[in-house]
Amino acid sequence: MTYISFSIPGDPVAKERPRFRKEGYAYTPAKTRVYEEMVRLHAMKAMKGKKMFTGAIELTVALYFPIPKRFNKEQRAKALSGEMRYTKKPDWDNAGKIVSDGCNKIIYQDDAQISDSHVSKRYSNFPRVEITVTEI
Repeated sequence: MTYISFSIPGDPVAKERPRFRKEGYAYTPAKTRVYEEMVRLHAMKAMKGKKMFTGAIELTVALYFPIPKRFNKEQRAKALSGEMRYTKKPDWDNAGKIVSDGCNKIIYQDDAQISDSHVSKRYSNFPRVEITVTEI
């Protein structure tokens, strides 16, 4: 089974909806464009010297969010152990979508190749996004 795995440091970002100008055309918000480019750069680094996946793939995205400062010791321990899950925004699907779009034409030709996907949201002392793409 062939796979590629990489990590993006920093707080996870979700894909925002397109915005519309008065003139009637749509544009992608800057925050989304910048993060998709960051995903692309990390994906290119991970794929260096490897062939693009051509068949069906599985995408696994693990989102690690910072623990809020307001958490007491008990809450912090539960968050770190996974007993307390991250249930705030962003929505899991928007966070997964920005990753899948960022990997297009780098790891795989098109995100239509994704036949299985898993997105999880957790707390961590080290915010990041961990991505694994497996050819199945």
